[in-house]
Amino acid sequence: MAEPRTAICESMPLHSLARHEVPVFNAMRVNLPRVCVYENVREFNQRFAAHLLRDIYIARAVTFDRVDLVTMPAGTIVHGDADHLTTIDGIFLKEQLHQDLHAPILPRVMASTTPIMEVAGDVLLLARFGALTWGHWLGEILPRAVAAELVAPGKYRFAVPAVYREWVNPNHLASLRAYGIGEDRLIYLGQHRYKFERLASVSSMWVYPYAIHPAALALLRVGLKQNIPPAPQGARAAALLRPKEEAGRYIRNLDETLAILSIKGITPFPVATLPFIEQVALFREARTLFGVLGSNLTGLIYSPQGVRTVSAAPGDWGDCFFHGLLQGQQGVYADLRGTPADGHTDMMTAPFTLSPGQLADALDAVGHHPA
Repeated sequence: MAEPRTAICESMPLHSLARHEVPVFNAMRVNLPRVCVYENVREFNQRFAAHLLRDIYIARAVTFDRVDLVTMPAGTIVHGDADHLTTIDGIFLKEQLHQDLHAPILPRVMASTTPIMEVAGDVLLLARFGALTWGHWLGEILPRAVAAELVAPGKYRFAVPAVYREWVNPNHLASLRAYGIGEDRLIYLGQHRYKFERLASVSSMWVYPYAIHPAALALLRVGLKQNIPPAPQGARAAALLRPKEEAGRYIRNLDETLAILSIKGITPFPVATLPFIEQVALFREARTLFGVLGSNLTGLIYSPQGVRTVSAAPGDWGDCFFHGLLQGQQGVYADLRGTPADGHTDMMTAPFTLSPGQLADALDAVGHHPA
């Protein structure tokens, strides 16, 4: 009898497992500017601040690899009951695998007896870990669908998590519709294993430290098929509010913060509650943005060149994803940190208090002046 496989799995990148590849964007080298003009991270963690200023918040030359539309071998399996891990003849697709996050479930995946559903035809995979987070969806996963439509319009159906069909946030599906992809072209992945005749994906459009391929950024901005409504009044200087009950990381002294923003002529918007296309309209209009560091800032994809942005976050919490978007938009950035509430050791969820004076300083530093 063969020895059971261990949790140390074999994984390979998408290109190594490709049956067929079609170029989407060429490789290119780009000079990205220094955009961060203010930070107070050093007040909370000097070592982290030094890393940001030395390695991240700098002008840099970035080489983007070619982006390809890749078809995987027949029989590729997506484990809908296991965070959409993907296997090809027992080998895990590296882009779908997070070694630390998925380590506890690998033995179950490799020994799975979950029923298999056969899926015929050409399908593009839009399900992976992080797919329920708006930032990952809008910034990393949705662009694959838009790229596939550029190369082969109308060819693919799109495999998405089944939870999108009944989830409280309708904007995942709304964002697909905005690019001309209706629900009649979707395959909902539930708690089965799905075996595909022809499953495709698109190689990464991002490099680390985070920056998105300029052609991908441009395509997302011009590829919308849905008419964009007029922006709401006050959108030229907008604060993107985060609900207090939304996964923590909210501003504790919100009333005081709103008072400073009002003095500065900045209008608050509950951006997460807006329909997707209205979010696009808001970001396209805004010349100054303030928001808690997190998914609500992913709409910077649609912002004008030179957009001025102040993000707020607790202490030394790290997140450079949105800084990369601002480099691509030639923006101006202030990284404003606040004091985490006592008793919170997890910077991902800690509510925090902002200094009103530092908020005013950050807005001045990015060049915002009330109209």
